[in-house]
Amino acid sequence: MITYDLNELYSQAFGKFIIYPGATNFTNFTEGFVPSALLGKQKRQSLLGTPILMPLKLDDYEFPLEPLIDVSLSKSIVVNRMVNAETNVLEDMGLDNFKLTIRGFLISETPDTAPLDELRRLVQLIKKRKSLKVGNELLNAFGIRELAIKSARFGDPAGGIEFKPYTLECISDEPVELRLREGS
Repeated sequence: MITYDLNELYSQAFGKFIIYPGATNFTNFTEGFVPSALLGKQKRQSLLGTPILMPLKLDDYEFPLEPLIDVSLSKSIVVNRMVNAETNVLEDMGLDNFKLTIRGFLISETPDTAPLDELRRLVQLIKKRKSLKVGNELLNAFGIRELAIKSARFGDPAGGIEFKPYTLECISDEPVELRLREGS
């Protein structure tokens, strides 16, 4: 059985660490680890035995470990500068699409083996030339039902080939229905 220190992996790759609810020991999560705070909630567990609280599914690809997801939103504002005025005039405001960063790890179940099958599946998803359906409670709370992957990065951390960090830069999408008027 492979044992990883998830906090160390995330800290090395992304400069962040994860704390799972109910956990008292934040190192060496193993297959048998189940935080007591989650017992009875029928949550899925990852390969490492850590709880997947908000699983992420894009189209038919379900991420094997719960990724870190950052969501940002900005506004488009038209600003006109006024001559001899103390302030500017804000004329038009609208919302941009949500920008998302999804970071996580692909991990092999077998020692000294890279997670190549999982990597191939993720690369197939990235190569799709369409928006992807989103299955995730957090993203759905923002109204994000579809997203497009703009770019992907894969790292190669020191310490073993069994894990491969990835970062996906995405943008939210919404279906738009265009209607043509007769005689136009």
